[in-house]
Order: sequence, then structure tokens, then C-alpha cells
Amino acid sequence: MAESKVPGSIHYIASPMWRLIQSRDVSAEQLAEWNSRITREKAYLARLTDSPDNLRNPYREVELTFHHLEAMIALLHEARSSSNDADEAKFVSLFASLRPAFAKAQFLAGFENSLLLPAADWVGEPSELSVVEMKNGNPPAPRRPILAAVTIVLAAMVGLVDYDSPGQLTLTAIVLVGCLAVLCTQPSHERRPAQLTPMTLAGSVWRRRYKMR
Repeated sequence: MAESKVPGSIHYIASPMWRLIQSRDVSAEQLAEWNSRITREKAYLARLTDSPDNLRNPYREVELTFHHLEAMIALLHEARSSSNDADEAKFVSLFASLRPAFAKAQFLAGFENSLLLPAADWVGEPSELSVVEMKNGNPPAPRRPILAAVTIVLAAMVGLVDYDSPGQLTLTAIVLVGCLAVLCTQPSHERRPAQLTPMTLAGSVWRRRYKMR
């Protein structure tokens, strides 16, 4: 129905990307056909993660299209399916860097909420450290094991060390509580299910075309 009203809209509605971000099954044949269509876009995004110079100027080579958004989801899906934490962190950080460019891309044309927001929710947000390290060409450091070790040391200090003043004990206890709070917090890049259906998107496309008329 949407395609008959707005020719070309099926390109956005039928993309396997939507099934992936809704944690729905996609057949191997569909994934293979999809990946064959976005090979060039996936290669371009991979180059951005490998070259800090390209990341600083993502507009230099190509204008971002819906295929690039699909490629980003495909690359993250592959990294998460293979439990490749390093690649996942790189592409989450890359998406955060490119999100302003996606928001200004011509293909959105007023559909930032219905097209970009569900994808952004599924991708998640990177930590500040991973963004900086990716731009410097370094893989994200395993911060949680280090923080856990610091927490153990602080707990031992609170229980075993004799403090000269209550202020020192209070300061150490506050730092310990902060470390425990961070360790108990869910990582910010954890995936969240998107609440978008093809019919919702089709309705948005139709309403947009109707208003233009």
C-alpha cells in the first residue's frame, strides 16, 4: 500500500535491518542477499574505523545514504553475533560520531524519529573512553576488571587500615561506594529493543506524502 502511494518506499520498509533491531529472525538467505547489496557501504564504514583522518571528515568521500545506515546495523550485528567486543565498541563509537551526519542526510527528509531513532536505540551509546580511544586508533581498554581490583583494594583499606581522622575514612568510603555503583551499572552500549513496525513506518511515509500534497 505504501509503495503504491509513494514509489520507492518499499526500499526503506522491507529492509532486514528492521527485523534485526527488533530481535526477530532473519534467514541466512535474506542476510546474504542483503549483505551483497551493501558491500560497498560496509567497506566504507570499516575504513572509517581504521583511519582517524577519515573519521574526522566523514563527508569527504561519500554522502551518507540509507544503505550506510543498513551497513552500520549489519556490521554491528556481525560483531555481536560473533561476540567480538572490540569491533562492537568500534562500530558503536563510529555510529555516535556519524549520527549528526545521518540526521542531516537527504534520505531522512523529516523522518529522523521513525528511521534514525529506532536504529540509534538498538545501537546504544558508547562510553567516553571508547570514543576517544577509537579516534586515536586504539582498542577500548578493559575498564571493569581494573575497577574491580581498585574496589577490592579500597574495601580492604576500609576494613583493615587504621585511619588518623574520620575524614580520611569517609573519603575512602565515598570512593568505594562510587566504584561499586559503576560496577553495578549496566553498560551504556547494551542493546535495547526498538519499538518500530513496518506498518508504523508505512503510515509515516504516507502521512508525509499526504502533507506535501
